[in-house]
Amino acid sequence: MKLLNSIKYMALCLLIGVSAGGCSDDENVGDAPRLFRPIVSLDNKTNNVVATWDNIKGATDYELELFKVIGEDADKKPVLESYRQASTASSPYTFADLEWDEKYVVKIKAIGTGIASETYETDAISINYPTKLIDVRTIDVAALISWKTDGTPITYIKIVPDNGGDTVEEEVSAIDFSNGQITIYGLQPSTAYKAYAYSGEEQTSNTYEGRITVKTAAGEDFDALYGPGKYLDLRAYEYPDTLKSAEIKAVMDATEGLAIILKGGFSYKVNNTIKLNKSVAFVTGLSLEGNAIFVQSGGLQSNTGAVIENITFKKIDFISDIALTTPISATTDAGFGGRQVYNVNGTTSVVNNMLFQDCSIQGYRAIVRMQAANEGVRNLTFEGCTLNGIGNQGAVTTTNLAAYLEHVTFSNSTITNTVMLFDARVTNSGSLNIDIKDCTFCYAPMEATSNGTPLFRLGATATTLTVTNTVFGPSMKTLSAAGGTYQPGPTGAITLVGTATTLGVTNSYKTNFPWTTVGTTTYPLDGLESLDVDETGLFNAPTEDNYTIKYNFAGAKTAGAKKWRMQ
Repeated sequence: MKLLNSIKYMALCLLIGVSAGGCSDDENVGDAPRLFRPIVSLDNKTNNVVATWDNIKGATDYELELFKVIGEDADKKPVLESYRQASTASSPYTFADLEWDEKYVVKIKAIGTGIASETYETDAISINYPTKLIDVRTIDVAALISWKTDGTPITYIKIVPDNGGDTVEEEVSAIDFSNGQITIYGLQPSTAYKAYAYSGEEQTSNTYEGRITVKTAAGEDFDALYGPGKYLDLRAYEYPDTLKSAEIKAVMDATEGLAIILKGGFSYKVNNTIKLNKSVAFVTGLSLEGNAIFVQSGGLQSNTGAVIENITFKKIDFISDIALTTPISATTDAGFGGRQVYNVNGTTSVVNNMLFQDCSIQGYRAIVRMQAANEGVRNLTFEGCTLNGIGNQGAVTTTNLAAYLEHVTFSNSTITNTVMLFDARVTNSGSLNIDIKDCTFCYAPMEATSNGTPLFRLGATATTLTVTNTVFGPSMKTLSAAGGTYQPGPTGAITLVGTATTLGVTNSYKTNFPWTTVGTTTYPLDGLESLDVDETGLFNAPTEDNYTIKYNFAGAKTAGAKKWRMQ
């Protein structure tokens, strides 16, 4: 027992000795290997970023680096670009006057004497400006940007591609600013951009007015649509006489089936010096400013003796030079100045197919005029068109001569302020088919106390007239018995004059106007169902060219041009 106690006592002494030796002043474990990391919080004040942290014991300096977030990698992590560096002895630190509408990240480390901390990286913080830019619409090569027109005027727009490429810049005039929008060209198809607005002479954060995201549409593949070498893109040529030039004429004469691509919203001067020899299509390309515009002082024509398979007008707005200066509502000439859109004009030319698609036509005495027995347009179609102000030759006329005219279609179209639609008393085709479907008529035809003009002036040619899903408002009221001048207004109507016409009417209606009596005879369009209201009761605002149906009847949702039907 004494021996066991002695052993325990010796072991305890050895343990105390070793412990005492381990704490000798002659040895040192050393200082800490690094400083603690500063944990930073970020706050945005206007376009400044304030970084705040707890100061670290032993730190004499803090190194900060500000990064701009320029994208994301495949793992959705931010891609950073070094933007600014700074150092400071203590918290906080402000990065001032930064770019608006960007995201930023701060990296920081503490620095001591011969020692430093690991780097701390913050989450991204956004600097957002309450932008004046409110909307953007795009096509393949352009953007229409709109803004609020209050406050400081925008004077400059800069459009920057997200992934590199050319920046497009545009000055904004005082008129542009008051209009609240501008169209900027020079962009690339299928490309993401950001548009930045500025006020003042310099583009800085102090003149910044906000940004908006822009994504252009895919370009039209004209090779696929028309064939390689079969189109001529004129959208970059802002010259009113382009279509009358010898160079364009030469290409049209040399190329069968040529498509001519035109700039939307631009006015092209057109007259009878343009004589067509081969199939051609005039088409507005992708546009932010509506259809291309043909301002006509004379009608397009065919070359003498030409046989042309197809002539197409797609998304073209036709306006006569007379209507350009005198509004339709102010016109008192029943011929609307005497112009035609296309005048075969005794050239012995035959066009087999002519198409007007999504076109507006206003201020003409006739649209298509044929003037001899050995010429004409065999098949003529108006699809999705608006006719406003067509005169006393008729939208389609054979001029009481035996011209070729076999089939005419008006589809999904609006016809208003029109003296006469057809003058096809004589044709050289033996028979004529006229299809009217999904159309809205109002203030057509012109009527007078005598010598009234019918809407359909048909004669001895065997004609089949089919009217489907169509609505008729009243005719126009003339100011003279001879019908030389007129004003829009409700009166009767002379609709159909034709001794060899077979008529078929389905789901079609008229307002409560009477059929005009000439002598003791009326000329109705039999089969129309009469409504109990006039045009102001049927349409929203007919005198303002708004023919939206507001009166509920059996055909309210199925008759008339489709854009006007009750929803």
